[in-house]
Amino acid sequence: MPATRKSATASAPRVRRMMLQARSFIWTVLVPIVLGVLVVGVLILTTWSVLSAMGWNTDQWAGAGAWLSGIGTLSAVGFAYWQNSEQRNRHRIETEALEIRHQTQLETEKRHHGEQLEAQERQHGLQLSAVRAELDEGQRRHNAQLREQRNLRQIEAITDLLDRITTLIVAISRLRMDLTTIILARQGTPDDALEERVHAIKVKLHGWPDEFMDIPYRMTAGFSATRMYLTDTSATLAETLKALEEACSTLAAEAPATVSKVVHHGSDSLSDLDQAANPVLNALTDAVHVASDELKCPFASESFSELFEQFRKAGDEK
Repeated sequence: MPATRKSATASAPRVRRMMLQARSFIWTVLVPIVLGVLVVGVLILTTWSVLSAMGWNTDQWAGAGAWLSGIGTLSAVGFAYWQNSEQRNRHRIETEALEIRHQTQLETEKRHHGEQLEAQERQHGLQLSAVRAELDEGQRRHNAQLREQRNLRQIEAITDLLDRITTLIVAISRLRMDLTTIILARQGTPDDALEERVHAIKVKLHGWPDEFMDIPYRMTAGFSATRMYLTDTSATLAETLKALEEACSTLAAEAPATVSKVVHHGSDSLSDLDQAANPVLNALTDAVHVASDELKCPFASESFSELFEQFRKAGDEK
């Protein structure tokens, strides 16, 4: 039903146009022809009557017929020319109307096409914005994961470095206890048990204990790895770790020198070893505090100091 109504509505202007053309043809062609025939017939009859009364002969009637034939021919030519002119005018009007309809249709289609393009552009813009937002979100998550992984590697590097420094402090503390035992044996009354213990310590320290052999290498490797993972941290943490590395190197170098002084040269002073150990504890405390603040990880900063103090007290008591 909607399609039939739409077809009938679309054909209605064409039917009206055909009716107007038919009406125009009747009034502009058929009616003049009929009237012309009637007028010519009346004139012929009137002329015939008049001339018959005047007694025209055959030649006169032939000449009048020739004149009348010429007038008819001229009228036919004029009528044909008029009809041709009317057809040209109608063709021109129809052509102009067709061009107007065609131009209107083109403008309508152009406007509709432009609206479609604008709608597609808006849709593409929305899709592009959604894709860009998704890419930005993915990049943000990726960057967050990278930061988290980098932070974990930095925490692991700091933790490994602290373990290496703990090994150094524990080894130095045990060494200090052994050296303290030797010093106390010299200053006090000797007995067999103490003499055996001192002898065992001297045998152990005659060369260099195994636990000290790889400490310098382990310290160097630990600080190198830490610097590699802490490239994007602040200058404060870098300077603190540098000070800690220098203090650890000094302590590791002072340990064999102190052993040589006490065991082979009879020295009773451990002040050089203590002076080398104190900067390590101070720099370690500073480094742990700075690393905890920057990496948001609560490293244990006091256990190292407490551990070293306990070993030193134990050595003093010995």
